[in-house]
Parts: sequence; C-alpha cells; structure tokens
Amino acid sequence: QSFDLAELDCSSDRLDSLAADSSSNIEVELRLAADPTTAADHLKKLADTDDRRILETIAGNPNAPTELLLQLGAEFPEQLLNNPIFPLLCLEELHQVDKIPLKTLCSLLKHPNVPELFFEWGVKTQNWEAICCLGMNPQTPKAILERLVQTTRNPEFQQLAKLHVNWEGEISEGWEAIADQEMERFFTSYDGGDFQEFKRLYEIAKIGPDSLPDCVIQQQAIAAAPETPRRLLESLSSSEHFEVRLAVAANPMTPSEILTKLAQEENEWIHRAIAENPNTPSAVLTQFARDSQQSVAVLEAITRHPETPLTILQHLVSSKYPSVTQGAIENLYWESNLDPKWKTLYHNRLASSSPDLPSHLWQKLENMVVNPDHEIRSKLAAHPKTPPQILYKLAHDPDIEVRLTVVNNPQIPATILGELICHECGELPPTHSELQCSSFFEEILKFSSSDRWIESEIAGNPNTPRRLLRKLANNSYPSIREEVAANPYTPPDCLLKLAQDKYESVRRKAYHNPHVPLKALELSLQKIRAGQNSNQWYKRYDRSLCQEDLNKFFAIAPPYLKRFPEDISLVLVESCLNPTASLNLRLLALCYPGISATALVNFSSSAYWIERYCIAQHPNTPIPNLERLAQDGNRIVRAAAKARLQGHPG
Repeated sequence: QSFDLAELDCSSDRLDSLAADSSSNIEVELRLAADPTTAADHLKKLADTDDRRILETIAGNPNAPTELLLQLGAEFPEQLLNNPIFPLLCLEELHQVDKIPLKTLCSLLKHPNVPELFFEWGVKTQNWEAICCLGMNPQTPKAILERLVQTTRNPEFQQLAKLHVNWEGEISEGWEAIADQEMERFFTSYDGGDFQEFKRLYEIAKIGPDSLPDCVIQQQAIAAAPETPRRLLESLSSSEHFEVRLAVAANPMTPSEILTKLAQEENEWIHRAIAENPNTPSAVLTQFARDSQQSVAVLEAITRHPETPLTILQHLVSSKYPSVTQGAIENLYWESNLDPKWKTLYHNRLASSSPDLPSHLWQKLENMVVNPDHEIRSKLAAHPKTPPQILYKLAHDPDIEVRLTVVNNPQIPATILGELICHECGELPPTHSELQCSSFFEEILKFSSSDRWIESEIAGNPNTPRRLLRKLANNSYPSIREEVAANPYTPPDCLLKLAQDKYESVRRKAYHNPHVPLKALELSLQKIRAGQNSNQWYKRYDRSLCQEDLNKFFAIAPPYLKRFPEDISLVLVESCLNPTASLNLRLLALCYPGISATALVNFSSSAYWIERYCIAQHPNTPIPNLERLAQDGNRIVRAAAKARLQGHPG
C-alpha cells in the first residue's frame, strides 16, 4: 500500500492513529519522519526506534525538537548540518557550548563543512576528544590552531595543533620517527614478564608458513614454543632440518596427527621425543613397543606414558632391558591393582632396587627406622639419598611428623607417596586419576593448623586428593589458595572460582594452570571489557589507567593464547579493538596483521591520530579509506596514507 502525504490527515488524533497502526510499515514512518509538518511530539515518538533510516531522516527534519536534533547529531552530523533549521539554532540556541552534547560536538568537529564557530567552541572545551577532532579536521584554520597553542599548557594539545597540516603544511620525511616515538610512549614502560610473554606470542602469531625465518635456530625455537599455532607446526614438521623436526616432535602442543606422521621417520631421537610427548596416540606407542630394534630410552618412555595400553605394558615386562621391565611393572602395579601378581613383582623390584651397601650399613639404616627418637627418623626421612626401601618403611611410621617429612622428600618415588596415601585410608592403591582419599592429608592439616607453610606444601602437592584441594581452595590465606591454583590436579570447578579470586596473585596462578577451564579465561577477558567505560574519554589517555588495563590484559591473554594460539585475532578484536578500550589496548589490535579490513574501517574515524596512523599503515586497510586518510588533518596520517597509496609497505 502506498500513501500520499498530501492526502494524509495530519491532525494530532490522526497521526496518533497512524503511528499506532503503522508500526510494521517502515514506509509510513519514513514519510512521517521526513514531513516538516509532522508535530514535534510525534517526531520524538518516532525517534524511539533502532532503525537508523528513521533516525537519520528525523535528524534532517526542521520541525524536530532541538534537544532531539542535538542528540541525533552525534550519529548523523551531516544531516544535522544540512537541516534548514541548523543556522538558526547556531544563532539562537547554541550560544553556549555546554548546551551541545559532547558526542555531537565531536562529530560536527570532524565534518569538513562545520561552521568556523564550532572550531572556537572546540578550543574552549579543553576536552581531549574535542581537541583531537580539531586535529583530525583538515579545515581547522591555522588561527584556531595558534589559539589552541596559546591558551593551553597541555603539551599533548600543543602537539596536536603543531602536527596539523595547516600549521606547517605537508610533511615529506621524518614522519615515521615521530609516529614511532608516539607509539613508544605507550609501550616502553610495560616490561613485566606477562608483557614479554605476550610479545612472544604476538610475534609468533604474526608469522605465516610463507614468512618463516631462514635461520634454522629461529625455526627450531618456533617449533619448540608451546604457543606456536598448528599451521606452523604442520609446516615445520616437513622441514629439511632434523633439529626443527625434532623440536616439533617434542613440543607438548603438537597434535597427534603430526606426531603420527613424524613417527614414520627411522630416527631414535625423534622416536624418543614422540614417546615422551603427552599427545602421542596409543597406536604409535604400540608400533614403537613392538619394534625389536627400538632403543632402551624409547621403551622406557613408553612404560611411563599414560596412553600405553595394558597389553603393551605386559609385553614389555619381558624386555631384555631391566629398566624397561621395572617401568612396565610399576605402571601395571598402578593400573592393574586387582591383579596381585603385579603387586608382588613391584615389591620385589622395590627391594632389589636398593643400593649395594655393606650389611653393617644396612643394619644401621634399619636401626634408624625403628629408633625411638622421632627426630632421627625424620632426618632419615628427609635425606635425599635415603634408599627407596627405607622410605617405604618410614612412610608407615606411627609419627605424623615423620610421614609428613617423607611426603616432602624430593627423591620419594611417586608410587611410594601414592601408596602412603592409600595406606592411611585403608584402601587398595588406585590409578593416578582416582586418588580421592583424604584422611591422611586431613590428619596433617589438623596437626599443622598453626603452621601455614605445611598447608601450603599440601596444597601444592600433585598427589593431594581432589576432595582436599576443594577444601583448601576456600582457605582464608591467599598464599594457600595460590598453591591450590597452581596445582595441576586442582579440579576445574575450583580453578574457575580461583580465577575470579579477589587477590591478583591467586588469579594469575589460576590463569597459568594448564587445566584452567576456557570459561575462566573468557570470563576474565569479559570483565576487562565490562570495566571499560566509554563515557570516560580521559581514561584512554591517563597513563596509570592505561597501565592498569594493560596489566589485566597481559595477565590473562598469554595463558589463553598458549592453549588457543589461533584465537589471537578474536582476542584482540573482542578485548582490545572496541570503543571502550584504553588506547594502548586498541593499538595492540591495530598493529596486528590479522585484523580484518572491516574492523579497520570501523575505527578509521578515530579521533586520536596515532590510531588513524596505524590504520593508514595497515596492509588490510581498503583503498577508499586510505584515500580518505590521505586528506586527514594530521600531516603524519596524511603522509603514511599517501605512502601506502604509492605502493610503499606499511
């Protein structure tokens, strides 16, 4: 259905009826929005919409209320400038700058056709965003720039004025140094470990298979880095250099498919690296174990691998190498605890593994085990050279202090420690993933209530049962929660909670835990975005606030990107490249080669010149946007854009 405005009844009641009946008819609403006879109240009602076409049309309607026009001018400055009523507003309504919303003033200051009166108002505001917009507009008169320099002591404002093309004309050389100095201002002070780690991730992520360095040592370093993306590992796995392929085989993040391909090589060093890699599939381990020519080092690694099938472990018990047999028996002891023969074999091997000491020295050790002085037994339990057989006996000592000392002995075999826990609980030895018993550690906690360092030791012990780790995760002492957050066996739900802890030190430990849930890192990144306030423009230029944002980002991004290196573009766009982010976070994203052209276009009208400079330098910036930036008010931005248009690389 079509409508003729001339035939419409424009009475108040009729317009109310049309507005109610035509909610689904955009054509009617657009006609009403464009009609200069539409009542101001109805235009205000029509503006209650998300349809940009209607809002844009109202911005050009001379009958729209002044307040509404000034609000819409932020999004539609050209329509406001072309509105027939606008010159009258400038004379009658806008004689005071504080009547203009800041967003609208800034949008108008960017427009080449804005009246000169607005340039004067922009100087009077002494507002960061407004001054930046003066520096962006190529029509800003030199007289306005001189007035800005004379009326402010702010060196940043003075720099904006002096970098304007109307101050000293175009610049043909030296502009890169000026831009580099400005970039350096924002990043040279951030030299902490998190920042350095992010820089390494950032640089690796920028490398593509076609842009790998020629240096073998550099390729080897990239192949060994756990944060290297899969696409690069695939390329490096076919390197002609053995050292590079070996580094790929040893990288704990190398996918199983790439390891399977590398396993076809007939090289002991590569086979050993693959056998020790946690991602190696059971099929490859089986292939290696059944190879009669396989080296002892590879077979030993297979006996320790969690993916080795039980049938292969049973096969390796008959190995001609004693160390391989011992490793297979030990693994079977834990994984086949229902079969008593493996327990018997294990204990026999444990006894035979003691050092070859004279009988009188053995007798002295045995006497120390039963010495009534618990301090003597504790010293024996703590000594790093105490034989495993003696440690095994001390693990069953009646004194809790002695047993605790055994727990903290740096040389205690994991099997003895695990069995000690099970002995305290009166249970059969479980598999490593089933160590859920907690009575032993609960007894230690009761004993050590006055010694927080002992609780910290238990919280950080990888053999501490999950049930107790959950309890310690709620401990009132941050240092103990830190240990729980760093423990690789802490349950994911606890890590999720610890990643939101009120203490930054606890959160950082949780972020870097290899088993922290992805959700925890995503929530932390979302909190950074939620904490950014778009209404506080000064935050983008306040050094302390910028550093606070960077510190938070650098604490979370590296552990996330280590696990998901392919997501770096997504992280940069969502956490950094948004209007509410601080300036230095935006610059991180704008300098990254993987940022899309769409994202660059969305920020090509940024008020801050260094952002427009980064976009002018970016290889993904479309030609039309470069042409527009070549007419920018800032002569550094103009020079960079013109250089790119002439074919110079960014």
